[in-house]
Amino acid sequence: MLDKTGREYVRAKMPMIGFGTFQVSTEQDIYATIDAALSAGYRFIDSAQDPGYNNEHHIGKVLKELLPKHNLKRLVKIRVVEISKI
Repeated sequence: MLDKTGREYVRAKMPMIGFGTFQVSTEQDIYATIDAALSAGYRFIDSAQDPGYNNEHHIGKVLKELLPKHNLKRLVKIRVVEISKI
C-alpha cells in the first residue's frame, strides 16, 4: 500500500502496551529483563535512540538472540536524522 507521497507503508497491528527499557543498562540485565518480559507475554519492547537510554546496542544484540526463541519478528523505529546512516 502507498501513502500520499507514494512511499510504501505497512499496516500492522501493534500491541497497545509495551515493555519499557529505560534505565536497564548492562547487557546481562537487558537479556534477563527482556527474556522475562517476552516469557510473560509482552510483544512490544520499547527502546529509543536517545542518549538518556544509552542501551540501544545491547538491546539490539539481545533481541537478535531472543526473537527466534520466542518466535517473534522485529519492527524498528528510526529517527529521521538517522536514516542517512543506513
